Amino acid sequence: MGSYECPDCDAKFTRKANRDRHYKNVHSFEKMVHQCTICGNVFDDVPSLQEHRLTHEQPGVFVKIKTAFRGTCVIYRKTYSEKMKTLEMSFQNDREDISDVLTHELSLKRVVKAALVFQPVFIRPREDGTLILYPMLIRTHTRQVNSTLDIDSFLTGARQYSQNRIDDMLENGSGWILDSIGFTDICLGSCSPLNGACNLLSVKYLTSLQKLRLIEPTRETNRCFLDAVAHHFTRRSEIEVLTKWSRDNLKVCEDDLPMKISQLSRFEQDHSELDLAINVLYAEGKDIFPLRVTKLRKAKNSINLLLFKTMLENRVVSHYCYIEDLDKLLRRSYRGNGGKIGYEKSFRCLNCLLKFGTEQLKNEHMLSCEENKPQRVIVPDEGDTVSFRNYAKKTVLPYIGCFDFEAVLEKPDFKCSECKNDETCAHKTTVESLQTPTTYSLIIMETDTSRLVHKKTYSGTDAAENLLNELLDIEQTLIGLMNRYPNHNLTKSEEKEFLASTLCHICEAELGEDKCRDHSHATGKYLGSAHSLCNIQRHSQTKIVLFCHNLAKYDSHFIISALSKSSDKRIKKVEALPYNTEHFRTVSINSYDLLDSMSFLSASLAVLVDSLPKDHKYSLMDQMGFYDKNTEQYKKRLLLRKGVYPYEFVTSLEQLENMTEIPPLECFYSSLTNSTISPEDHKHAKLVFKVFGCGNMLDYTKLYCETDVVLLLCVICEFRRVIFEVFHLDCW
Repeated sequence: MGSYECPDCDAKFTRKANRDRHYKNVHSFEKMVHQCTICGNVFDDVPSLQEHRLTHEQPGVFVKIKTAFRGTCVIYRKTYSEKMKTLEMSFQNDREDISDVLTHELSLKRVVKAALVFQPVFIRPREDGTLILYPMLIRTHTRQVNSTLDIDSFLTGARQYSQNRIDDMLENGSGWILDSIGFTDICLGSCSPLNGACNLLSVKYLTSLQKLRLIEPTRETNRCFLDAVAHHFTRRSEIEVLTKWSRDNLKVCEDDLPMKISQLSRFEQDHSELDLAINVLYAEGKDIFPLRVTKLRKAKNSINLLLFKTMLENRVVSHYCYIEDLDKLLRRSYRGNGGKIGYEKSFRCLNCLLKFGTEQLKNEHMLSCEENKPQRVIVPDEGDTVSFRNYAKKTVLPYIGCFDFEAVLEKPDFKCSECKNDETCAHKTTVESLQTPTTYSLIIMETDTSRLVHKKTYSGTDAAENLLNELLDIEQTLIGLMNRYPNHNLTKSEEKEFLASTLCHICEAELGEDKCRDHSHATGKYLGSAHSLCNIQRHSQTKIVLFCHNLAKYDSHFIISALSKSSDKRIKKVEALPYNTEHFRTVSINSYDLLDSMSFLSASLAVLVDSLPKDHKYSLMDQMGFYDKNTEQYKKRLLLRKGVYPYEFVTSLEQLENMTEIPPLECFYSSLTNSTISPEDHKHAKLVFKVFGCGNMLDYTKLYCETDVVLLLCVICEFRRVIFEVFHLDCW
């Protein structure tokens, strides 16, 4: 019996066909290459390229000011020491530096999406001779930069777009004059290249790439995608046959090539008579994952392509390859007795690449899997474990609180915030009202005793700034309360429990010589035995979590605005986790973490209060001073009913002070819901106004805000109780 050896490894086969199949499916990956975009060096694998990238120095003119998502997104900024009077002056001065930054980031990320942000500063003289200063931000369109060859066109487009915006401001800005350019930002994010362009003959999955390189260099470029589609219909490999078929049957011009992933939907629509559907997988090293799965599930001609990078004539190209059989491509090989190579028989879901033993099981799985976006599911190996590490959340925070703002809707002087002139404005976006916070309520409680340790309600045009100052004023007091009991003497029963314990109550691992007594410095309670390091890490969490309902999309704007105006030296740390450039998921100020309670409980406050247990005592409300023992039952019942407020009717703080009764029912109209409140709700508001002795609508506003905050705190306390009872974790 003959023996066929693999030329690249020591595998042996009894049949030549098995050896050739093994070589294609295993060693063809070795033909994929990865290129450094700065020096052009080519590497066989990703780790080698990543190690090489670190040898390139970072550009020094633009300063890296922000990074996110583990460095995949980064912002560079250059602030000018000399006055840049025009955009053209700053652009010509920075063009080479911006190019260096992009080249550097391309070497790290291979492909990036880039945008430039300029800050033109405009001035306009007043009638009294003084000047008005207006700094503006201009962000260019985000564009994908695949290589250094794309940098010049990106910069040209960015300069032209920004200059047009500045010209628009000067022409329609009612007297504004460009004074200078304040700074320039380069915003970058990594992305995967989603197109293929080469002149390799793409007929089978990685069939001997060395032979394919022998194709005549006169062959048209960017043909690999068309050849792959043509091969599916013709099952031929000759260049002439594939070229003729694609020219006769495909409606593709040279401007459409190279074919991008984003163009495939249109390609399917333009060739509906062929009844085709195209799926694309992407190869990164030896990993393959689905990049694009068609929505045309019932198409007669389902074409599977693989996109990867390879070398062609001493340059790196992206290449589409036709996949003859997806199951064979992804199947696992193993070595049996006698060193023979065997292959598993499995059926793969194209959407997630999970494998199944029968085609029926795969089809049943795909019915639900197709509802999700394409993804590669990685199942851990047998014996792999995931361990919980955030042990600090196993102990509840000693102090939490809630806050909320009430705002008035002021009418703007001009409906265009840029032109400041409604008659000459050429912009389409108009400002109907300005949200100005005028009232806030803040409540902080001690977790262990459910006792309110601080409460304040304030009204004024500086409500946001006052809240920030209030938090800074009481911060050290709260931190002091967290460390009231630095030492603790154990009782006999606690000492006995400590001596008998063998596991750390924090990490639940076995205790050793570093065993110590852990107690709460806020309450003095003995918590259990712990490792010395676990004990120190738990005590280092001096957090004060404050919840606000809809913080991310509303109240955080007031906080960020107040922070931008503040120069208080007590502010040592400000951090934020954004959803995007407008909405913030969390905001951290020194020891405070401001969280959006809607991230945990996505319902209106009225619905959340109704969902509390029927026997809930609302003990926190009893501490607010709304009523005495004689009136508790009646007044509490009034406050627990959903309140109403004329949000769009209120336009100023003075209006609230001068209004001595609840406004008419039609003043409660909401343009968001295109409705007003019911007569019963209006009657209830009048009753609350009277029973609680409100002298004007400002008093009613304070009561409304305080009630919302204390009810939210009741909801949060119940939520924390349930979460800790079930999962033994605190919710922050």
